[in-house]
Amino acid sequence: MKCRKPLQPLAVFSDLSERIYYNQPNLPLYTRNDMLSRFDFNMACHWHRDLEFVHAVAGSMEYFVNGTIVHIPTGDGLFVNSNRLHYGFSPSRSECRYPAVVASPALFETVWQPASTETELLCGADAPDYVFLGHRVAAHRRVLQLIDDTVRFNVPNAGEPANPQADTIQAIGLAIQLCGAALELARDAMQSGEHCERPQHDVDGQRNNRDLMAALTMTGFIHRHFPERITLDDVAASAATSRSRCCQVFRRYVNRTPNEYLTDYRIEQAMHMLGGTASDVAEVASACGFSSPSYFIRVFRKRTGLTPQQWRHAR
Repeated sequence: MKCRKPLQPLAVFSDLSERIYYNQPNLPLYTRNDMLSRFDFNMACHWHRDLEFVHAVAGSMEYFVNGTIVHIPTGDGLFVNSNRLHYGFSPSRSECRYPAVVASPALFETVWQPASTETELLCGADAPDYVFLGHRVAAHRRVLQLIDDTVRFNVPNAGEPANPQADTIQAIGLAIQLCGAALELARDAMQSGEHCERPQHDVDGQRNNRDLMAALTMTGFIHRHFPERITLDDVAASAATSRSRCCQVFRRYVNRTPNEYLTDYRIEQAMHMLGGTASDVAEVASACGFSSPSYFIRVFRKRTGLTPQQWRHAR
C-alpha cells in the first residue's frame, strides 16, 4: 500500500483564529508552494488579521469566505481580506497546486504609521470580504505574478528544500507591493459598489453579527470540550440558540454540520498526538473523545486513507 503524505493540520485556536508560523522569525510573512492534499482536501475554517493570497497554478479548488463559496479555476486566484473566516477545499478531492502568501499589515504599518488608518478602512466591515483574481484581467495578472514572485524569493519553510533564489529584501518589497495592489482593488470595489461580498447593515447586519459570534462561541465550545461526550443540544446551548439555528449557523459560517466539525477537530487533535507523543492508539482515541479505538480507527482511515499507525509511520 502506498502511503499518502501525512497531513499538517492548521494551528487553530478556540475562536477559530490561526496561529501562523511565518517562514522567518520577526518577519510577518508566510509563503509556500502548497498542495490541497496536504490538508486532506479540506482545510480547517480559520481567520487572521493577515491578508491572504492564493494562485491556483494547477488544478482548481473552492474557497469558503464568510459564508460564500468561490470557485478558483486553474490560472486564477483569490485575495482574502483581513479577519474573514475562510478555508480552501475540494468536494471531489481533486488536487490543486497553489502558491500562497499570508502577509501581515505590519509589513507596511511599521514603515509608515498613518498606513494603519487606511488599512482599517480597506479591511473593515464595509470592505469586500474577498477579491477574485482573474488571469484575463491586467490588474489581476499583476497581483497573481506578485504572489508567485513573493513565494519564489522568500526563504522557504522549515523542512522544505533550500532556495538558491531566496532574497529576503526582495521578498519583503514584493509582499508590500502585493498588499498595496490588493488593497487598491478593494478600494476600487468599495468606490464602484461592486463588492464581492460584504456584511449587510441595519437589521440584517445585526443578525449576521450575532450569527457570526454564535459560530465562534460554538466552535470554541467544541475546541474546549472535544474530549468529552458532546451532543447537538450541548453545542447549541453554549450559544443560547436552538438546535435548528445551530445547524444553520454552522452551515453558513463553517460549511459543515456541528457533528462534522466536531469529528474533524477530533481527528486533527489525534494527528497532533500521533505525531508528537508516544501514546498508543487506544490512548489517543480516548483523549480525543472517540467512544472506542475501533471506531477511531475506522473514522481516521475514512478521513485520511491510512490507519493511525500507518499515518504515524509515514510521518
